[in-house]
Amino acid sequence: MAAALFTEKFSVKAAAHVADLPQPSEGTYPELSSLYRLSLVNKLDKLYYSMHAFTQDFATEKLENDLVYKEAAQERWLNWYISLVQPLAENWLDWQDYSNIELEWSNIRALFNWCMETERYTTTQKLWLGLRGYTLVRGYWDERQVWMDGFIKMAEQRDDQVGLAQAIFYKAQTLVHIDDTDAQGEALDLLKSFWQLKAPVDSDITFAALAYIAAIYRQRNDLIESRRWLDKKEELGQLSVISEKRYQSVINYHIAEIEMEQHNYKDAEQAYREALSLAEAINWQKQAIYIKGGLATLLIEKSELDEAEHLITFVLEMAKKYQDKRVIAKCYLNLAMIAEKRGCSDEFSSWAQLAQNEFKKLGMIPLANQMQQWLRGQKET
Repeated sequence: MAAALFTEKFSVKAAAHVADLPQPSEGTYPELSSLYRLSLVNKLDKLYYSMHAFTQDFATEKLENDLVYKEAAQERWLNWYISLVQPLAENWLDWQDYSNIELEWSNIRALFNWCMETERYTTTQKLWLGLRGYTLVRGYWDERQVWMDGFIKMAEQRDDQVGLAQAIFYKAQTLVHIDDTDAQGEALDLLKSFWQLKAPVDSDITFAALAYIAAIYRQRNDLIESRRWLDKKEELGQLSVISEKRYQSVINYHIAEIEMEQHNYKDAEQAYREALSLAEAINWQKQAIYIKGGLATLLIEKSELDEAEHLITFVLEMAKKYQDKRVIAKCYLNLAMIAEKRGCSDEFSSWAQLAQNEFKKLGMIPLANQMQQWLRGQKET
């Protein structure tokens, strides 16, 4: 009966936990093997099974007829997935091994939606802490927006200022990833609302919000306002040693971007390298790779194309390893820029088309449209 709680597939270990059975010593249970021989379940591989529709209906009906067992099974179901995602909660700002989440994503997404629908506020918060990095990196931005809208509503109903501030931040973070120019102005409005709440959230979230505001103003070419937001360190309070280095790395990265906008390439490179040194000092791999992407863009601007290609190829390799969808798309964009500068039209078209496709998949419509125009212009020349 417990297996009816799983949406598409279930592992033997997960099903055993939810059914309150001892973990199998040899990978499976005789009962599952019997069901498989009777064609009542599908054996997908050594670890996973799925249920036929009629088996699922039968198990669901049995579950609904025993509400005491169903409630207990649901609690074990929740606890299984909370324990699965919790190890990813603490170091969410960096890339991590998401393989366990990837295998269970359909079940986790269904569980999260169920928790939102039933307003299990505390449980959903626990799940979210382990999923916030994964959903950002893998581009599950539609889910993030829907979930954060739900979080905002629940936090307001409970007058939970910390929960409200966090949900506002995560929604704004999602919108910035979709469109870093914030053409609609929604992300900036949310970030300023976050700032005005002054809720006692983690300092890492606060300085990330500050950096996003600065980045939006930089995209709008308001460099004075961008620098003003970067200079608000005193409002962050006391930072841990690691948070201090994170903050300084992020600040130097955005200073480098500002210098790039002003074509001050020497100062931009210095700021990038200072940011990189700080990130590497605390083993912040994701930030270090992002900075190297910025350095590659600088090298393209300076027409140092061989070095730029070498660097962006490494960034792409790392982004693919961790499946950071947005970075992969931007690497394709940079490789298209290199090909264009070299006058390699076929190579340009290939990379630009890859970039456009990835931007479309992610819902990054402004950049997808930009790539389309760029491709059209190349064909007309």
